[in-house]
Amino acid sequence: MRKFHWLITTSAAFVIGIAFSSCHNSSGDIEQPPSTEYAPLLVQPLKFSKAQKINLDSIKAIPVHPLVKHFDLNKLPAQSYDTAGFKPFKYPVEETKLDFNALPEDDLDRHQNLSNQGHRI
Repeated sequence: MRKFHWLITTSAAFVIGIAFSSCHNSSGDIEQPPSTEYAPLLVQPLKFSKAQKINLDSIKAIPVHPLVKHFDLNKLPAQSYDTAGFKPFKYPVEETKLDFNALPEDDLDRHQNLSNQGHRI
């Protein structure tokens, strides 16, 4: 019984503490937004025009003749795809060494025309 009493007391103290801390909002001086070169927005309520009745009998019906062609899926070129299969390259991959010390230390200038220097991106 003592544990239950302690739990109720602690929970009530916690809820009261949260309530007092959340109600401590001060609405003192509210800063106005900075002035800009644009005029302030003008808020106007939305006004609907007068309702008009639509006469559907006066609309001329035009028959539609869609172009329907037979589509045979069996005539499409098909090739089986094996997701677990390994297919080697036609030619062996060419290995080259990458020297990190030979790379430029400056950032690459994107306005620089690399095609004039013989580089390829």
